[in-house]
Amino acid sequence: MALLRQDLSLHPSAPAEDGSPAWVLHDPAANRYFRLSWLQVELLTACGEGGEAAVIAERAARRLGCPVEAGQVTRLLDFLAVNDLIAAEGDAQRQRLLDRARAVRGWGVKRLAGSMVYFRLPLVRPDAALGRIAPRMEWWFGPAAGKAVIGLLAVGLFLVARQWDAFTGAFPRFFTVEGALAYALGLMAVKAVHEFGHAITAKHHGCRVPVAGVALMVFWPVLYTDTTDAWRLTSRRRRMEIGLAGVKAEMAVAALCLLAWSFLPDGPLRSLCQLLATTNLLLTLTVNLNPLMRFDGYYVLMDWSGIDNLQPRALGLWRWWLRRTFLGLPDRAPEAARPLLIAYGGAVQAYRLSLTLGISVLLYHYVFPLLGIAIGGLYLWTFLVAPLVAEAKALNKRRADIHPNRRAWLIAVGVAVALGGLVPWQTTVSAPAVLKPVRLLTVYTAVEGRVTAALPVQGTRVEAGAPLLVLDSPDLAFEREQVGRHVERLRWQVSVIGFRDDWLGQKSVLSSDLAASIERRRGLEDLAARQVTTAPFAGVVVDVAPGIAPGSWLGAGEAVLAVADPAVWEVVAYVREADVERLSPGVAGRFLPRRGGRWAFPVTVAAIEPAAAVELDAAALAVQYGGDLAVRLDDSGRLRPLEAIYRVRLTAPPPPGIDAGGIAGQVVLHGRGDSPLLAVLRRVLSVIEREARF
Repeated sequence: MALLRQDLSLHPSAPAEDGSPAWVLHDPAANRYFRLSWLQVELLTACGEGGEAAVIAERAARRLGCPVEAGQVTRLLDFLAVNDLIAAEGDAQRQRLLDRARAVRGWGVKRLAGSMVYFRLPLVRPDAALGRIAPRMEWWFGPAAGKAVIGLLAVGLFLVARQWDAFTGAFPRFFTVEGALAYALGLMAVKAVHEFGHAITAKHHGCRVPVAGVALMVFWPVLYTDTTDAWRLTSRRRRMEIGLAGVKAEMAVAALCLLAWSFLPDGPLRSLCQLLATTNLLLTLTVNLNPLMRFDGYYVLMDWSGIDNLQPRALGLWRWWLRRTFLGLPDRAPEAARPLLIAYGGAVQAYRLSLTLGISVLLYHYVFPLLGIAIGGLYLWTFLVAPLVAEAKALNKRRADIHPNRRAWLIAVGVAVALGGLVPWQTTVSAPAVLKPVRLLTVYTAVEGRVTAALPVQGTRVEAGAPLLVLDSPDLAFEREQVGRHVERLRWQVSVIGFRDDWLGQKSVLSSDLAASIERRRGLEDLAARQVTTAPFAGVVVDVAPGIAPGSWLGAGEAVLAVADPAVWEVVAYVREADVERLSPGVAGRFLPRRGGRWAFPVTVAAIEPAAAVELDAAALAVQYGGDLAVRLDDSGRLRPLEAIYRVRLTAPPPPGIDAGGIAGQVVLHGRGDSPLLAVLRRVLSVIEREARF
């Protein structure tokens, strides 16, 4: 095999799907393994004697006694050339390798985007140390260790289930810098155990572990271990053991953490065990065992199914199925069309699409705003838009092969999509809203005191001026009496100041003290007057704090009851910035209450506030309370919107029932028409404009 590089080595591998023998070609320079079928190995022998593809195919056919096509030889030679497995003989081949090396070292758009998302940094060479440790851990590789992990995990889950309310209600205490650092270190230790599980199991099966280090995934550090040498193993079962070794190690840690949580006293260590246990289980199920990502679950599925290169083959079949089904292209299937393999390819493609969009959004929020937009857009272009453009170009070159019926169908779909994106057919504006009375008074205690009269019952109709809350504050009365006596004493001193020579020098001080005391008495008299709260308008008591009766003591600033005017109501909607320009006073629509069984009624836009709302005064519309508006809670307890929203006030008829907190729902308004494509474009431009203001 003079065709191949001299440093390559060929090893027997597990049989192919049809039971035929297979080999693995190892490239030590790149530490990569390539699986070859028996026919490809025979073709390599024939290629070593030189000649054109047709000559090599004829030579191999005579040797094997079966037909061999020249295309098979060409595809094999292309595969070897693309992966730099051919020996560099002659100036032309050496120049080709130099050009490829420059391309790899260069910083193209795709390479730049890929390096921002995933970048490896090797740190240690653990092979020698693992060789010394592996013989001492033979107990870990037997079936008893796996059964012990499952048993410990079952016991831990059973004990947690007996304290489920305490487990789910426990609030981890890691919102300080020290707590977050402790959790980060604990999580890193668990991931180190995960990678050690892979490495020690690979070494146990005779594989080499050349390097371990840190990989940056979307700027987030994760540990990794190079166990590529496992492809030399002929046993798929052993490869599966290596793939599941990290999960097995994490399950052991999770089981120990669950057991520790059940016996530890409440405190930071117990919260750390809870977090590590739940995080391990969650990450293992959603990431490590996810067969749609190229992590442990994917390689385990590949070894279990016996299908090598599972994702590339599934994606190839998925692409072939799409072209054949929707375009009618007469392409031959790259292999036997298996429905499960096609479905897996479609699932991988959908997952990659969602992952690309998610990473783009993450890059936008994670990095400096304007830079985040550029990086997120670059990643989105590289891994989503550019492949779609390349596919469109490839199909355009083959437009003559597309079935006439499919071509007409594609034109119709394209026209429909274009019209749907450009025509301003979208005339409705939907926004979260709340129905509430225009006049709503919440009664708070002005001073600390004792309730002397019974509060009106909820639903009671009260007239304007009727007493709602009557308090008696002995402390306030005592302070008023003391301040009153002080004022009278100061007045007497000021009145006789001309008869006392020793007071003449204190005239300005006494006068200033008298003015301050009079002002203080006036303030206390105002507070005393507010001990009795009366209704400013005729209305209905809609909310009364429970447990308040005559004789109850209340502190200052406590909400006691609310009174609403049932005659005049309004709907307040919170409309996004992109939609508010499509509305104007007089626009009609309907209010749809959130709770089932309530009525829907027509509304009309009365006023649109010119500035964006800085605070959400309808808590029922916040995401935290089951609503649709994303808000954050600031230090003063106010709900701050995370995006620009505008208050739109609408007229509404009185509802059959009264709710002091308002009735949450949705308004659907008939605004000016807008095209979806232009709406998306305006939103993107507004985000760029907003983030560019730094």
